[in-house]
Amino acid sequence: MAVVINGRGTWGVRSLIPNVVSTSATWTRPSEWLVLNGATGSTEQFTGLLAITNDDSNYVTLRAVTTNSYTVDWGDGTITTHAGGTTAEKKYDYSAINDSTLTSRGYKQVVVKLTGTNITGMNTNYPHSALASATNVLYTWLEFHFNLPNSTSLGIHYAFYGVNGGRSTWVEKITLNKLAANTSFSQIFTDLYSLQEVVINYATTVTNTSNMFLNCFNLKSVPLFDTSNVANTSNMFNSCYSLTTIPSFNFVLVDNATNMFTYCYSLTTVPDFNFSNVTTMATMFSNCHNLVTAPTLTTTKVTNTSVMFNNCYSLETIPLFNTSTVTNAYGMFGFCYSLKEIPTFNFSQTTNFAGIFESCTNLKTIQLLDTQKVSTWGGAFTNCYSLDKLPAFDVGAATNITNIFIYCPGIVEAPFVNIKISFSFANMMLSRTAIIDIFNGLVTTVTSKSITVSGNPGYASLTAGDRLIATGKGWTIA
Repeated sequence: MAVVINGRGTWGVRSLIPNVVSTSATWTRPSEWLVLNGATGSTEQFTGLLAITNDDSNYVTLRAVTTNSYTVDWGDGTITTHAGGTTAEKKYDYSAINDSTLTSRGYKQVVVKLTGTNITGMNTNYPHSALASATNVLYTWLEFHFNLPNSTSLGIHYAFYGVNGGRSTWVEKITLNKLAANTSFSQIFTDLYSLQEVVINYATTVTNTSNMFLNCFNLKSVPLFDTSNVANTSNMFNSCYSLTTIPSFNFVLVDNATNMFTYCYSLTTVPDFNFSNVTTMATMFSNCHNLVTAPTLTTTKVTNTSVMFNNCYSLETIPLFNTSTVTNAYGMFGFCYSLKEIPTFNFSQTTNFAGIFESCTNLKTIQLLDTQKVSTWGGAFTNCYSLDKLPAFDVGAATNITNIFIYCPGIVEAPFVNIKISFSFANMMLSRTAIIDIFNGLVTTVTSKSITVSGNPGYASLTAGDRLIATGKGWTIA
Protein backbone atom coordinates (compact mmCIF):
# COMPACT_ATOMS: atom_id res chain seq x y z
CA MET A 1 0.00 0.00 0.00
CA ALA A 2 1.14 3.50 -0.71
CA VAL A 3 -0.67 5.94 1.52
CA VAL A 4 -0.42 9.63 0.77
CA ILE A 5 0.52 11.38 4.01
CA ASN A 6 0.79 14.80 2.44
CA GLY A 7 -0.42 15.91 -0.94
CA ARG A 8 -3.36 15.64 -3.35
CA GLY A 9 -5.21 12.42 -4.05
CA THR A 10 -8.11 10.22 -3.02
CA TRP A 11 -6.22 7.95 -0.66
CA GLY A 12 -6.93 7.62 3.03
CA VAL A 13 -4.54 8.83 5.70
CA ARG A 14 -2.62 6.22 7.70
CA SER A 15 -0.02 6.43 10.43
CA LEU A 16 3.59 6.14 9.37
CA ILE A 17 3.85 3.44 12.06
CA PRO A 18 1.52 0.40 11.90
CA ASN A 19 -1.06 -0.30 14.56
CA VAL A 20 0.79 -3.24 16.09
CA VAL A 21 4.42 -2.79 17.15
CA SER A 22 6.21 -5.09 19.60
CA THR A 23 6.63 -3.70 23.11
CA SER A 24 8.50 -6.71 24.54
CA ALA A 25 12.21 -6.82 25.21
CA THR A 26 12.78 -8.87 22.05
CA TRP A 27 10.98 -8.99 18.72
CA THR A 28 9.36 -12.13 17.34
CA ARG A 29 8.35 -12.34 13.71
CA PRO A 30 4.54 -12.52 13.58
CA SER A 31 3.40 -16.10 12.93
CA GLU A 32 0.72 -14.79 10.55
CA TRP A 33 3.29 -13.39 8.16
CA LEU A 34 3.96 -15.31 4.96
CA VAL A 35 7.28 -17.16 4.80
CA LEU A 36 9.85 -15.09 2.95
CA ASN A 37 12.36 -17.73 1.76
CA GLY A 38 14.96 -15.16 0.74
CA ALA A 39 17.61 -16.21 -1.76
CA THR A 40 21.14 -17.24 -0.75
CA GLY A 41 24.38 -18.02 -2.55
CA SER A 42 24.98 -16.40 -5.93
CA THR A 43 21.31 -15.79 -6.76
CA GLU A 44 20.79 -12.04 -7.10
CA GLN A 45 17.44 -11.36 -5.53
CA PHE A 46 15.49 -8.96 -3.36
CA THR A 47 12.62 -10.53 -1.45
CA GLY A 48 10.06 -8.43 0.38
CA LEU A 49 6.87 -8.92 2.35
CA LEU A 50 4.25 -6.30 1.50
CA ALA A 51 1.03 -5.49 3.34
CA ILE A 52 -2.04 -4.92 1.13
CA THR A 53 -4.69 -2.80 2.83
CA ASN A 54 -8.40 -2.54 2.19
CA ASP A 55 -8.41 0.76 0.30
CA ASP A 56 -7.39 2.27 -3.03
CA SER A 57 -3.80 3.08 -2.06
CA ASN A 58 -1.80 -0.09 -2.66
CA TYR A 59 1.01 1.38 -4.76
CA VAL A 60 4.63 0.22 -4.74
CA THR A 61 7.80 0.58 -6.83
CA LEU A 62 11.13 -1.20 -7.22
CA ARG A 63 14.21 -0.33 -9.24
CA ALA A 64 17.36 -2.33 -9.97
CA VAL A 65 20.55 -0.78 -11.30
CA THR A 66 21.96 -3.26 -13.81
CA THR A 67 23.24 -3.38 -17.39
CA ASN A 68 20.76 -6.18 -17.98
CA SER A 69 17.01 -6.50 -17.53
CA TYR A 70 15.42 -7.69 -14.30
CA THR A 71 12.14 -9.38 -13.42
CA VAL A 72 9.66 -8.79 -10.62
CA ASP A 73 7.32 -11.46 -9.33
CA TRP A 74 4.65 -9.33 -7.64
CA GLY A 75 3.22 -12.20 -5.59
CA ASP A 76 -0.28 -11.95 -7.04
CA GLY A 77 0.30 -14.14 -10.08
CA THR A 78 1.88 -11.46 -12.27
CA ILE A 79 5.52 -11.27 -13.38
CA THR A 80 6.99 -8.29 -15.23
CA THR A 81 10.33 -7.59 -16.92
CA HIS A 82 12.10 -4.22 -16.85
CA ALA A 83 15.21 -2.61 -18.31
CA GLY A 84 17.96 -1.99 -15.81
CA GLY A 85 17.81 1.48 -14.25
CA THR A 86 14.08 1.86 -14.90
CA THR A 87 11.33 1.71 -12.29
CA ALA A 88 9.01 -1.24 -11.90
CA GLU A 89 5.70 -0.18 -10.38
CA LYS A 90 2.47 -1.77 -9.28
CA LYS A 91 -0.95 -0.99 -7.86
CA TYR A 92 -2.58 -3.90 -6.04
CA ASP A 93 -6.28 -4.74 -5.83
CA TYR A 94 -7.08 -5.76 -2.25
CA SER A 95 -10.01 -7.94 -3.33
CA ALA A 96 -7.78 -9.92 -5.70
CA ILE A 97 -5.39 -11.01 -2.94
CA ASN A 98 -6.07 -14.40 -1.38
CA ASP A 99 -8.11 -14.09 1.82
CA SER A 100 -5.91 -16.73 3.46
CA THR A 101 -3.18 -14.07 3.79
CA LEU A 102 -5.36 -11.78 5.95
CA THR A 103 -3.79 -10.98 9.33
CA SER A 104 -5.22 -9.82 12.64
CA ARG A 105 -3.68 -6.45 11.88
CA GLY A 106 -6.21 -6.03 9.09
CA TYR A 107 -4.08 -6.34 5.98
CA LYS A 108 -3.46 -9.07 3.43
CA GLN A 109 0.05 -9.94 2.22
CA VAL A 110 2.13 -10.75 -0.83
CA VAL A 111 5.74 -11.87 -1.17
CA VAL A 112 7.52 -9.85 -3.88
CA LYS A 113 10.72 -11.04 -5.58
CA LEU A 114 13.04 -8.98 -7.79
CA THR A 115 15.60 -11.11 -9.65
CA GLY A 116 18.36 -10.21 -12.09
CA THR A 117 22.08 -10.36 -12.83
CA ASN A 118 24.89 -7.92 -12.15
CA ILE A 119 22.64 -5.78 -9.95
CA THR A 120 24.88 -3.04 -8.58
CA GLY A 121 22.21 -1.04 -6.76
CA MET A 122 18.57 -1.22 -5.75
CA ASN A 123 15.80 1.10 -4.54
CA THR A 124 12.46 0.60 -2.83
CA ASN A 125 11.81 4.33 -2.44
CA TYR A 126 11.24 5.63 -5.99
CA PRO A 127 8.07 7.62 -6.78
CA HIS A 128 5.10 5.93 -8.44
CA SER A 129 3.99 7.60 -11.69
CA ALA A 130 0.36 7.75 -10.48
CA LEU A 131 1.37 9.85 -7.49
CA ALA A 132 3.08 12.68 -9.35
CA SER A 133 1.49 15.38 -7.18
CA ALA A 134 1.90 13.62 -3.83
CA THR A 135 4.62 13.83 -1.20
CA ASN A 136 5.53 11.59 1.72
CA VAL A 137 4.01 8.48 0.18
CA LEU A 138 3.94 5.37 2.38
CA TYR A 139 4.79 1.98 0.87
CA THR A 140 3.70 -0.67 3.36
CA TRP A 141 6.63 -3.06 3.24
CA LEU A 142 6.92 -5.29 6.33
CA GLU A 143 10.18 -7.13 5.74
CA PHE A 144 13.18 -6.91 3.41
CA HIS A 145 15.72 -9.59 2.46
CA PHE A 146 18.66 -8.62 0.23
CA ASN A 147 20.91 -11.18 -1.46
CA LEU A 148 22.66 -8.96 -4.00
CA PRO A 149 26.35 -9.94 -4.08
CA ASN A 150 27.19 -7.24 -6.68
CA SER A 151 25.26 -4.38 -5.12
CA THR A 152 27.16 -1.51 -3.52
CA SER A 153 24.16 0.67 -2.66
CA LEU A 154 20.62 0.32 -1.34
CA GLY A 155 17.92 2.99 -1.35
CA ILE A 156 15.59 1.96 1.47
CA HIS A 157 14.91 5.14 3.41
CA TYR A 158 13.03 8.16 2.05
CA ALA A 159 15.58 10.19 0.09
CA PHE A 160 13.54 12.27 -2.35
CA TYR A 161 13.14 15.37 -0.22
CA GLY A 162 10.64 17.79 -1.74
CA VAL A 163 9.31 15.29 -4.30
CA ASN A 164 7.13 12.22 -4.16
CA GLY A 165 9.42 9.45 -2.99
CA GLY A 166 8.16 6.52 -0.94
CA ARG A 167 8.65 5.85 2.75
CA SER A 168 8.89 2.28 4.07
CA THR A 169 8.23 3.03 7.72
CA TRP A 170 6.26 -0.16 8.38
CA VAL A 171 9.33 -2.37 7.86
CA GLU A 172 10.03 -4.42 10.99
CA LYS A 173 12.87 -6.67 9.84
CA ILE A 174 15.71 -6.27 7.35
CA THR A 175 18.20 -8.98 6.42
CA LEU A 176 21.34 -8.04 4.52
CA ASN A 177 22.32 -11.56 3.56
CA LYS A 178 24.91 -10.69 0.95
CA LEU A 179 26.02 -7.41 -0.58
CA ALA A 180 29.18 -6.33 -2.38
CA ALA A 181 31.96 -4.47 -0.59
CA ASN A 182 29.87 -1.35 -0.06
CA THR A 183 31.81 1.34 1.79
CA SER A 184 28.92 3.27 3.31
CA PHE A 185 25.99 2.46 5.57
CA SER A 186 25.26 6.17 5.96
CA GLN A 187 21.48 6.73 6.27
CA ILE A 188 20.76 3.17 5.14
CA PHE A 189 18.03 2.63 7.78
CA THR A 190 17.18 6.28 8.51
CA ASP A 191 13.51 6.95 9.43
CA LEU A 192 12.48 3.30 9.49
CA TYR A 193 10.35 4.02 12.53
CA SER A 194 9.04 0.46 13.02
CA LEU A 195 12.32 -1.40 12.47
CA GLN A 196 12.72 -4.10 15.11
CA GLU A 197 15.46 -6.39 13.86
CA VAL A 198 18.47 -6.09 11.55
CA VAL A 199 20.47 -9.11 10.43
CA ILE A 200 23.82 -8.71 8.64
CA ASN A 201 25.20 -12.01 7.36
CA TYR A 202 28.22 -10.91 5.34
CA ALA A 203 31.61 -9.37 6.08
CA THR A 204 31.26 -5.61 5.86
CA THR A 205 33.97 -3.13 4.90
CA VAL A 206 32.08 0.06 5.65
CA THR A 207 33.84 3.35 6.38
CA ASN A 208 30.78 5.47 7.21
CA THR A 209 27.87 4.66 9.56
CA SER A 210 26.63 8.23 10.05
CA ASN A 211 22.83 8.39 10.46
CA MET A 212 22.72 4.62 9.99
CA PHE A 213 19.88 4.00 12.49
CA LEU A 214 18.68 7.60 12.81
CA ASN A 215 15.03 7.76 13.97
CA CYS A 216 14.64 3.98 14.26
CA PHE A 217 12.30 4.62 17.18
CA ASN A 218 11.41 0.98 17.93
CA LEU A 219 14.77 -0.70 17.40
CA LYS A 220 15.85 -2.41 20.64
CA SER A 221 19.16 -3.97 19.63
CA VAL A 222 21.61 -3.88 16.73
CA PRO A 223 23.90 -6.58 15.34
CA LEU A 224 27.65 -6.59 15.79
CA PHE A 225 29.35 -6.05 12.44
CA ASP A 226 32.83 -5.01 11.32
CA THR A 227 33.32 -1.31 11.98
CA SER A 228 37.11 -1.37 12.09
CA ASN A 229 37.30 0.90 9.01
CA VAL A 230 34.57 3.33 10.04
CA ALA A 231 35.60 6.99 10.38
CA ASN A 232 32.24 8.71 10.86
CA THR A 233 29.62 7.53 13.40
CA SER A 234 27.80 10.86 13.79
CA ASN A 235 24.07 10.36 14.48
CA MET A 236 24.52 6.60 14.14
CA PHE A 237 21.94 5.81 16.84
CA ASN A 238 20.34 9.24 17.17
CA SER A 239 16.70 8.98 18.35
CA CYS A 240 16.72 5.21 18.79
CA TYR A 241 14.28 5.65 21.65
CA SER A 242 13.90 1.92 22.43
CA LEU A 243 17.53 0.83 22.06
CA THR A 244 18.61 -1.01 25.22
CA THR A 245 21.94 -2.61 24.27
CA ILE A 246 24.97 -1.71 22.16
CA PRO A 247 27.54 -4.32 21.04
CA SER A 248 31.26 -3.78 21.57
CA PHE A 249 32.00 -2.24 18.19
CA ASN A 250 35.52 -1.45 17.01
CA PHE A 251 35.61 2.34 16.60
CA VAL A 252 39.38 2.81 16.62
CA LEU A 253 39.42 4.85 13.37
CA VAL A 254 36.38 7.02 14.13
CA ASP A 255 37.07 10.77 14.14
CA ASN A 256 33.50 12.11 14.36
CA ALA A 257 31.05 10.81 17.00
CA THR A 258 28.75 13.85 17.13
CA ASN A 259 25.20 13.04 18.29
CA MET A 260 26.03 9.36 18.19
CA PHE A 261 23.64 8.28 20.99
CA THR A 262 21.49 11.41 21.29
CA TYR A 263 17.91 10.66 22.45
CA CYS A 264 18.62 7.01 23.20
CA TYR A 265 16.17 7.19 26.07
CA SER A 266 16.30 3.48 27.02
CA LEU A 267 20.08 2.99 27.24
CA THR A 268 21.29 2.40 30.80
CA THR A 269 24.86 1.41 29.97
CA VAL A 270 27.20 1.62 26.98
CA PRO A 271 30.32 -0.52 26.43
CA ASP A 272 33.77 0.97 26.79
CA PHE A 273 35.02 2.18 23.42
CA ASN A 274 38.38 3.10 21.94
CA PHE A 275 37.79 6.54 20.44
CA SER A 276 41.48 7.43 20.25
CA ASN A 277 41.02 9.20 16.89
CA VAL A 278 37.81 11.06 17.68
CA THR A 279 38.05 14.84 17.61
CA THR A 280 34.42 15.71 18.31
CA MET A 281 32.00 14.13 20.78
CA ALA A 282 29.57 17.03 20.81
CA THR A 283 26.11 15.95 22.03
CA MET A 284 27.27 12.33 21.97
CA PHE A 285 25.07 11.09 24.85
CA SER A 286 22.75 14.08 25.10
CA ASN A 287 19.23 13.19 26.30
CA CYS A 288 20.09 9.63 27.26
CA HIS A 289 17.67 10.02 30.13
CA ASN A 290 18.18 6.55 31.63
CA LEU A 291 21.95 6.25 31.25
CA VAL A 292 23.23 5.50 34.76
CA THR A 293 26.93 4.95 34.14
CA ALA A 294 29.01 6.51 31.40
CA PRO A 295 31.49 4.25 29.58
CA THR A 296 35.23 4.50 29.88
CA LEU A 297 36.38 6.04 26.64
CA THR A 298 39.86 6.04 25.15
CA THR A 299 40.21 9.64 24.00
CA THR A 300 43.49 11.26 23.03
CA LYS A 301 42.47 13.69 20.28
CA VAL A 302 39.01 14.93 21.26
CA THR A 303 38.66 18.71 21.16
CA ASN A 304 34.89 19.15 21.46
CA THR A 305 32.80 17.64 24.27
CA SER A 306 30.09 20.30 24.22
CA VAL A 307 26.72 19.06 25.55
CA MET A 308 28.21 15.56 25.61
CA PHE A 309 26.14 14.31 28.57
CA ASN A 310 23.55 17.10 28.62
CA ASN A 311 20.14 16.00 29.96
CA CYS A 312 21.40 12.62 31.16
CA TYR A 313 19.04 12.85 34.10
CA SER A 314 19.94 9.45 35.65
CA LEU A 315 23.71 9.63 35.22
CA GLU A 316 25.37 8.91 38.56
CA THR A 317 29.01 8.26 37.74
CA ILE A 318 31.51 9.49 35.15
CA PRO A 319 34.81 7.66 34.70
CA LEU A 320 38.00 9.62 34.18
CA PHE A 321 38.90 9.84 30.51
CA ASN A 322 41.46 11.93 28.65
CA THR A 323 40.26 15.49 28.07
CA SER A 324 43.71 17.06 27.76
CA THR A 325 43.03 18.24 24.19
CA VAL A 326 39.47 19.48 24.77
CA THR A 327 38.94 23.15 23.92
CA ASN A 328 35.13 23.28 24.12
CA ALA A 329 33.31 21.77 27.11
CA TYR A 330 30.18 23.90 26.81
CA GLY A 331 27.23 22.29 28.66
CA MET A 332 29.14 19.01 28.96
CA PHE A 333 27.30 17.85 32.11
CA GLY A 334 24.34 20.22 32.03
CA PHE A 335 21.12 18.91 33.62
CA CYS A 336 22.73 15.73 34.95
CA TYR A 337 20.44 15.81 37.98
CA SER A 338 21.79 12.61 39.59
CA LEU A 339 25.49 13.37 39.26
CA LYS A 340 27.18 13.79 42.66
CA GLU A 341 30.87 14.01 41.79
CA ILE A 342 33.21 14.64 38.89
CA PRO A 343 36.66 13.09 38.35
CA THR A 344 39.68 15.35 38.09
CA PHE A 345 39.52 15.93 34.36
CA ASN A 346 42.40 17.65 32.59
CA PHE A 347 40.89 20.78 31.03
CA SER A 348 44.25 22.50 30.52
CA GLN A 349 43.39 23.47 26.91
CA THR A 350 39.71 24.26 27.45
CA THR A 351 38.42 27.77 26.77
CA ASN A 352 34.63 27.27 27.08
CA PHE A 353 33.03 26.23 30.38
CA ALA A 354 29.65 27.88 29.75
CA GLY A 355 26.90 25.83 31.40
CA ILE A 356 29.26 22.93 32.01
CA PHE A 357 27.57 21.97 35.31
CA GLU A 358 24.27 23.80 34.87
CA SER A 359 21.41 22.24 36.86
CA CYS A 360 23.54 19.46 38.32
CA THR A 361 21.24 19.69 41.30
CA ASN A 362 22.89 16.92 43.37
CA LEU A 363 26.49 17.94 42.75
CA LYS A 364 28.03 18.92 46.09
CA THR A 365 31.71 19.41 45.41
CA ILE A 366 34.01 19.67 42.40
CA GLN A 367 37.65 18.69 42.29
CA LEU A 368 40.28 21.27 41.39
CA LEU A 369 40.43 21.38 37.60
CA ASP A 370 43.00 23.11 35.41
CA THR A 371 41.02 26.11 34.16
CA GLN A 372 43.83 28.51 33.34
CA LYS A 373 42.66 28.93 29.71
CA VAL A 374 38.90 29.03 30.33
CA SER A 375 37.55 32.35 29.09
CA THR A 376 33.81 31.63 29.03
CA TRP A 377 32.23 30.70 32.39
CA GLY A 378 28.70 31.93 31.80
CA GLY A 379 26.16 29.81 33.69
CA ALA A 380 28.81 27.25 34.65
CA PHE A 381 27.18 26.51 38.04
CA THR A 382 23.63 27.77 37.46
CA ASN A 383 21.02 25.86 39.50
CA CYS A 384 23.61 23.76 41.34
CA TYR A 385 21.43 23.86 44.45
CA SER A 386 23.49 21.33 46.46
CA LEU A 387 26.92 22.75 45.65
CA ASP A 388 28.68 23.90 48.82
CA LYS A 389 32.38 24.02 48.02
CA LEU A 390 34.38 25.10 45.01
CA PRO A 391 38.17 24.76 44.74
CA ALA A 392 40.71 27.43 43.86
CA PHE A 393 39.86 27.67 40.18
CA ASP A 394 42.22 29.83 38.14
CA VAL A 395 39.98 32.38 36.37
CA GLY A 396 42.76 34.51 34.94
CA ALA A 397 41.54 34.03 31.36
CA ALA A 398 37.86 34.72 32.20
CA THR A 399 36.04 37.19 29.95
CA ASN A 400 32.45 36.01 30.41
CA ILE A 401 31.08 35.09 33.84
CA THR A 402 27.41 35.93 33.24
CA ASN A 403 25.13 34.15 35.73
CA ILE A 404 27.96 31.91 36.90
CA PHE A 405 26.41 31.41 40.37
CA ILE A 406 22.68 31.90 39.70
CA TYR A 407 20.67 29.83 42.23
CA CYS A 408 23.70 28.47 44.08
CA PRO A 409 22.65 29.57 47.58
CA GLY A 410 24.67 27.04 49.57
CA ILE A 411 28.24 27.75 48.49
CA VAL A 412 30.48 28.29 51.53
CA GLU A 413 33.85 28.28 49.76
CA ALA A 414 34.97 29.62 46.36
CA PRO A 415 38.61 30.68 46.72
CA PHE A 416 39.15 31.54 43.06
CA VAL A 417 42.56 32.86 42.08
CA ASN A 418 43.94 35.21 39.46
CA ILE A 419 40.66 37.18 39.32
CA LYS A 420 41.11 39.99 36.76
CA ILE A 421 37.57 41.09 35.84
CA SER A 422 34.61 42.29 37.86
CA PHE A 423 33.18 39.28 39.64
CA SER A 424 30.10 38.60 41.78
CA PHE A 425 30.00 36.14 44.66
CA ALA A 426 26.83 37.69 46.06
CA ASN A 427 24.02 35.99 47.99
CA MET A 428 25.71 32.75 48.93
CA MET A 429 26.90 31.37 52.30
CA LEU A 430 30.44 32.74 52.35
CA SER A 431 31.97 33.39 55.74
CA ARG A 432 34.34 36.26 56.50
CA THR A 433 37.29 33.87 56.00
CA ALA A 434 35.90 32.67 52.68
CA ILE A 435 35.52 36.26 51.48
CA ILE A 436 39.09 37.06 52.50
CA ASP A 437 40.24 34.05 50.48
CA ILE A 438 38.53 35.59 47.45
CA PHE A 439 40.19 38.96 48.14
CA ASN A 440 43.55 37.19 48.26
CA GLY A 441 42.84 35.76 44.81
CA LEU A 442 42.42 39.21 43.21
CA VAL A 443 45.17 40.45 40.93
CA THR A 444 46.80 43.77 41.70
CA THR A 445 46.73 47.10 39.87
CA VAL A 446 43.34 47.00 38.21
CA THR A 447 41.17 49.87 37.02
CA SER A 448 37.38 50.17 37.42
CA LYS A 449 36.91 46.61 38.63
CA SER A 450 34.55 45.49 41.37
CA ILE A 451 34.27 42.40 43.54
CA THR A 452 30.75 41.78 44.82
CA VAL A 453 30.45 39.81 48.06
CA SER A 454 27.33 41.33 49.59
CA GLY A 455 24.49 39.09 50.73
CA ASN A 456 26.88 36.64 52.39
CA PRO A 457 26.97 35.92 56.18
CA GLY A 458 30.56 37.12 56.44
CA TYR A 459 30.04 40.40 54.60
CA ALA A 460 29.00 42.46 57.64
CA SER A 461 31.99 41.28 59.72
CA LEU A 462 34.66 42.36 57.26
CA THR A 463 37.16 44.64 58.96
CA ALA A 464 38.84 47.65 57.45
CA GLY A 465 41.98 45.55 57.16
CA ASP A 466 40.07 42.84 55.35
CA ARG A 467 38.68 45.34 52.87
CA LEU A 468 42.11 46.84 52.33
CA ILE A 469 43.26 43.52 50.84
CA ALA A 470 40.93 44.23 47.89
CA THR A 471 40.88 48.01 47.78
CA GLY A 472 44.67 48.14 48.06
CA LYS A 473 44.82 46.28 44.76
CA GLY A 474 42.52 48.81 43.10
CA TRP A 475 39.23 46.90 43.50
CA THR A 476 35.86 48.30 44.55
CA ILE A 477 33.96 46.15 47.04
CA ALA A 478 30.21 45.84 46.49
